[in-house]
Amino acid sequence: MNIERLVIEFHCDIPALAARLHICNHFQVGSEKRERLKQVAKSRNVSVNKLIDEMATLAITEHDAETRFRIRAERGRGGAERGLRLLRKAAGGVRRS
Repeated sequence: MNIERLVIEFHCDIPALAARLHICNHFQVGSEKRERLKQVAKSRNVSVNKLIDEMATLAITEHDAETRFRIRAERGRGGAERGLRLLRKAAGGVRRS
């Protein structure tokens, strides 16, 4: 497999600091994958850099959502019986089948 270096530049404006943060990362991907990334970027009318930036944003958002879910699940662990009692109370104590 032919490995090529793919250079991706992320730009982030930081208005509060009135500065521009410039980070350059290097990724090694196979030439086939690199060509596929170019095709995807072209089909979306964006640069490969922008495509990778969007993919990174999605990965971070997904991770954050999963983290929030796990925290809430842990917080609610063991509370099923209490929740059922509250639902029965809200329904006026009437049990429906």
